[in-house]
Amino acid sequence: MVTIPASALYLRDIFGGDFTEKDSEPVVGTTMVELVKNDPERIALTIINLGAANVLIAPDNKVSTTRGILLTASGGAVSMDVRSDATLPSRAWYAISASAGNDVYVLEIRRYAVFPT
Repeated sequence: MVTIPASALYLRDIFGGDFTEKDSEPVVGTTMVELVKNDPERIALTIINLGAANVLIAPDNKVSTTRGILLTASGGAVSMDVRSDATLPSRAWYAISASAGNDVYVLEIRRYAVFPT
């Protein structure tokens, strides 16, 4: 007998499909980088600055060291989901820093299978 975890059943009931997690650790420096691409199936996104300098993020490629959401050094984070933040988790997200070599942890939750209603 296959047991489906309670959290997976909860998400399946709410969003009508199965989900997968994907994590990555892009490096952010003085040149803008794309942290995640646009993905209409992504329902949650967490971004954590692991680096020694501040990182700024934005859901467009106009992010700069003076424009964006500030993730402070060594643990500044943002977490979003479609229930609380509408389409923000599904958008492409970009980052930049005033210093080179800042690791950023990114965790995505996305639907990969859709069940008919």
